[in-house]
Amino acid sequence: MSDTPRTDAEEYYPHCSKSTVCNASFCRQLERELIAANVHIKRLIEAGERLSNEGPTGRNVLAWELAKDPE
Repeated sequence: MSDTPRTDAEEYYPHCSKSTVCNASFCRQLERELIAANVHIKRLIEAGERLSNEGPTGRNVLAWELAKDPE
């Protein structure tokens, strides 16, 4: 099993080429998803640090709830 199944499914050989490539729109989609995931991770880390450093104040609990559910 590959560790990049989505990319594997999208790759193709362009005309007269021995190298595989992926469509730019697919690559952009992956990059947007990566950025969103990294932002979410950063929010979770920051909220967890506030909770551990200051205790569960109302503001910190709200930050934690927002960090857990980015939508």
